Amino acid sequence: MSTASRRNFLIMSGAGAAAVGVAVAVPAVANAATGERVTTPEDATPLVAHISDPTTGELTLLVGEHEIVVHDPDLVGRITRAATIAK
Repeated sequence: MSTASRRNFLIMSGAGAAAVGVAVAVPAVANAATGERVTTPEDATPLVAHISDPTTGELTLLVGEHEIVVHDPDLVGRITRAATIAK
Protein backbone atom coordinates (compact mmCIF):
# COMPACT_ATOMS: atom_id res chain seq x y z
CA MET A 1 0.00 0.00 0.00
CA SER A 2 1.37 3.40 -0.99
CA THR A 3 1.59 6.30 1.45
CA ALA A 4 1.61 8.86 -1.36
CA SER A 5 -0.26 12.01 -0.49
CA ARG A 6 -0.20 15.63 -1.52
CA ARG A 7 1.40 16.54 1.80
CA ASN A 8 4.21 13.97 1.47
CA PHE A 9 4.81 15.10 -2.10
CA LEU A 10 5.15 18.74 -0.99
CA ILE A 11 7.47 17.80 1.86
CA MET A 12 9.74 15.78 -0.41
CA SER A 13 9.66 18.46 -3.13
CA GLY A 14 10.66 21.13 -0.64
CA ALA A 15 13.49 19.00 0.74
CA GLY A 16 14.71 18.28 -2.79
CA ALA A 17 14.63 21.94 -3.75
CA ALA A 18 16.56 22.89 -0.61
CA ALA A 19 19.19 20.23 -1.29
CA VAL A 20 19.63 21.45 -4.86
CA GLY A 21 19.91 25.04 -3.68
CA VAL A 22 22.60 24.20 -1.15
CA ALA A 23 24.41 21.92 -3.60
CA VAL A 24 24.58 24.75 -6.13
CA ALA A 25 25.35 27.59 -3.72
CA VAL A 26 28.00 26.04 -1.48
CA PRO A 27 30.61 25.12 -4.12
CA ALA A 28 30.19 28.46 -5.90
CA VAL A 29 30.64 30.42 -2.69
CA ALA A 30 33.51 28.22 -1.54
CA ASN A 31 35.30 28.65 -4.86
CA ALA A 32 34.89 32.41 -4.76
CA ALA A 33 36.06 32.67 -1.16
CA THR A 34 39.11 30.41 -1.30
CA GLY A 35 39.96 30.12 -4.97
CA GLU A 36 40.17 26.35 -4.47
CA ARG A 37 38.51 23.84 -6.74
CA VAL A 38 35.77 21.98 -4.89
CA THR A 39 35.21 18.41 -5.98
CA THR A 40 32.34 16.13 -5.07
CA PRO A 41 33.04 12.51 -4.11
CA GLU A 42 31.73 9.99 -6.64
CA ASP A 43 29.67 8.21 -3.95
CA ALA A 44 28.01 11.43 -2.70
CA THR A 45 24.31 11.15 -1.88
CA PRO A 46 21.64 13.87 -1.78
CA LEU A 47 21.50 15.81 1.47
CA VAL A 48 19.73 18.69 3.17
CA ALA A 49 21.60 21.31 5.17
CA HIS A 50 19.68 23.01 7.98
CA ILE A 51 20.88 26.09 9.83
CA SER A 52 18.49 26.98 12.64
CA ASP A 53 20.53 29.91 14.02
CA PRO A 54 23.39 31.25 11.85
CA THR A 55 24.99 33.03 14.82
CA THR A 56 25.91 29.70 16.45
CA GLY A 57 27.89 28.43 13.45
CA GLU A 58 26.09 25.09 13.75
CA LEU A 59 24.88 23.23 10.67
CA THR A 60 22.80 20.06 10.64
CA LEU A 61 23.21 17.77 7.64
CA LEU A 62 20.39 15.34 6.91
CA VAL A 63 21.80 12.50 4.83
CA GLY A 64 19.43 9.61 4.18
CA GLU A 65 18.24 8.59 7.62
CA HIS A 66 21.25 10.14 9.39
CA GLU A 67 21.63 13.52 11.07
CA ILE A 68 25.12 14.98 11.34
CA VAL A 69 25.77 18.14 13.37
CA VAL A 70 28.77 20.19 12.23
CA HIS A 71 30.18 23.28 13.93
CA ASP A 72 31.75 25.37 11.16
CA PRO A 73 31.11 29.13 11.43
CA ASP A 74 32.90 29.82 8.12
CA LEU A 75 30.71 27.38 6.17
CA VAL A 76 27.56 28.67 7.85
CA GLY A 77 28.59 32.22 6.96
CA ARG A 78 29.21 31.30 3.30
CA ILE A 79 25.86 29.51 3.01
CA THR A 80 24.05 32.38 4.72
CA ARG A 81 25.65 34.93 2.39
CA ALA A 82 24.78 32.77 -0.64
CA ALA A 83 21.16 32.56 0.54
CA THR A 84 21.05 36.33 0.99
CA ILE A 85 22.46 36.91 -2.50
CA ALA A 86 19.94 34.48 -4.00
CA LYS A 87 16.95 36.50 -2.73
